[in-house]
Amino acid sequence: MIKQPLTYNKMDYIFWHPEHLEEDCKYPTVIFCHGAGSRGPDSKALFNNPFFTDTEKFMSQAICFAPRCDADCWFDVYEQLNTFIDFVLQH
Repeated sequence: MIKQPLTYNKMDYIFWHPEHLEEDCKYPTVIFCHGAGSRGPDSKALFNNPFFTDTEKFMSQAICFAPRCDADCWFDVYEQLNTFIDFVLQH
């Protein structure tokens, strides 16, 4: 599995996917919203979240988008999160 930090519309996120993605293939998709303990300025810090280690064996044929929330906000990113989810659903 590849954990790739990316940015969409000023929102950092991790795109977690099988090493060899097939463009024509459809994959089960997970949008992982972390808890307050994983907030902060560095998307790579999310790599240490237990979600990634605990679910890796189940995610071998799935993709996951994990948007990162800054340390000093939560509910004020609601609209941005909705826009991000729309982006994920279109791709």
